Amino acid sequence: MQDPTPTLHKPRREVIRPTIAFVMPAYNARETIQVALESVLSAGSEWGAAPVIVVDNGSTDGSLELVTDLFGQTIEVFAAPKATISELRNLGVRRTQATLIAFIDADCVLSRDYCTRAHEALLRSGAAAVGSSYEVASPPHWIEQTWTVLHHLDREGEVEWIPGGNLVIRREVFDEVGGFDPELTTGEDVDLCKRVRAAGHTIYRDPSIVAVHLGNPRTLKAFFKQHWWHGMGAITGARRGAPIPLLMSVMHLLITVLSLVGIAVYPRPAMIVALLLGQAVVPSAAVVYRMVRGGQAPHPLRAVLLYWLYFLARITALGSATIGFPRPSRGRR
Repeated sequence: MQDPTPTLHKPRREVIRPTIAFVMPAYNARETIQVALESVLSAGSEWGAAPVIVVDNGSTDGSLELVTDLFGQTIEVFAAPKATISELRNLGVRRTQATLIAFIDADCVLSRDYCTRAHEALLRSGAAAVGSSYEVASPPHWIEQTWTVLHHLDREGEVEWIPGGNLVIRREVFDEVGGFDPELTTGEDVDLCKRVRAAGHTIYRDPSIVAVHLGNPRTLKAFFKQHWWHGMGAITGARRGAPIPLLMSVMHLLITVLSLVGIAVYPRPAMIVALLLGQAVVPSAAVVYRMVRGGQAPHPLRAVLLYWLYFLARITALGSATIGFPRPSRGRR
């Protein structure tokens, strides 16, 4: 007689403790890479054994030499000066046979129990990839604090994507989806997670998987430049479907153009006020959206200002991609 009890889905559980390898792309990260690698090696030793592969993208600040001098006997380091960020990550994966790959950026500091936390989250969730949003270093600058708490979610559960500097993925799934798209110079983490989910797998956030991000912009100029650079990747990725930030950037551009035309036709104080108010529409909507999703905005005006700069940077990226605006130099992640 058959057992009438329904079969329940159970998360996958590894019989043998998996091997973990860290892959770290680097470009002009001399200020942060030493402390980042020290934390990675500490996390790896706590796990037992975890090879570390650093792939340098042609640094000119001595990063490669520093890493070679300090860590050359304990980690693998090689240069790929003309590769995209996606290619750097893929090259690192090819140098290891580990069953779990932890992608860590050269400006991220890990907790010592990082590997244990990631493994437990994989077992608990049955997900293909786990990780979390970045933490900010203490004391934080108001720019990184405002932007981070607006986008940081403390709750655990399934998500659409996880940033590529704090991402642990099962090697079999990484190979299944073909790794990172080598054409992408930024936004490669969003694209990878999208393809992982399209293949029927899940992405899981666990805030206990801690990576402190040291490379956040601390000036408005650096913030603008970073999102200009990231915007270039969003334009490339838009061929697979326009993301919401790109659509909102276009909406912000249309509002700006219409307002300027209105001022040219009717140059009155009321129209100038309308322009100023119009500039806040899309940034304010973005802040409200982030708060509905669980983010915080303890200083709403600061949050609106940063989103205004964010959309201005994305519009500039659109101009770089379509009508020949100068392209930004590589921004920090």
